[in-house]
Amino acid sequence: MIGKWLDFGLKILPAVWEAITLVEKWVSGRYKGQEKQDLAVFFLGRLLAISEDAAGDLLDDEATEEAVRSLIDSAVKVMNVVSLAKANKDA
Repeated sequence: MIGKWLDFGLKILPAVWEAITLVEKWVSGRYKGQEKQDLAVFFLGRLLAISEDAAGDLLDDEATEEAVRSLIDSAVKVMNVVSLAKANKDA
């Protein structure tokens, strides 16, 4: 059972990362906070809908969407720490 969920998590993480990257690249200056997260969830839903490995309606479940939003928050924190470390290294 754990292996199944771990496998799924490893498959979905790149899609989460891609959704965040899309939001940051295309709408970063126009939206903030919750709006950016909403867009990332939307993009993730579209990415999952075209994926062979995940059901497109996955985010229709409230608990799953909440967990994905937490994952997005965590991924953004990691991205921010990495960006700060790179900036400090280059300074």
